[in-house]
Amino acid sequence: MNLEEQLDQNRQAWMPEAGDKLIGRVVEVGMLESRFGGSYPFVVLETDDGEQVAVHGFHAVLKGELARKRPKVGDRLGIKFLGQGAKVDYLGYTVRIERAEPETSTVDWDAVAAEANEEFDGVPPASVDAPPLSDADAPAW
Repeated sequence: MNLEEQLDQNRQAWMPEAGDKLIGRVVEVGMLESRFGGSYPFVVLETDDGEQVAVHGFHAVLKGELARKRPKVGDRLGIKFLGQGAKVDYLGYTVRIERAEPETSTVDWDAVAAEANEEFDGVPPASVDAPPLSDADAPAW
C-alpha cells in the first residue's frame, strides 16, 4: 500500500461486545499517552477483507496479554473479548499470535507488562496460557 492509500485508509477503533473476535495481520504497533495518565499500547490489524482496525490496549488484561505476546508488524494476531467479569473493573481478553519473520518492536513490552501488573496490584490477569491460580491466589471476581 502506497502512502496515499494509507492516508485514505479509514481505521476503525475496535469496540467489541462480549464474545467478539478480531483476527488480522499486524500493520502497526505503538504506544499512546492516556488522558488519564500513563501510556498504553495500540496495535493496528488488517483483516482478511482489507479493513484496518485499531486495538487500544488500555484495559489491564489486554495490556498484559499484548505484553506477553509482544506482537510485531507482520505477525497474525487474534483477539477475543471475553466480557466483564464479576468484578466491575475486570474485562477479559484472550490473545493468540502467529509469528512472521523476526522484526524489532517499537514498544517496550517489559514496561507495558510491569504497568499492567501494577494495575492488578501484583495479581496477574487470568490467561489460558498462564498456569492456573491456586484458591489462595485467585482474585474474588
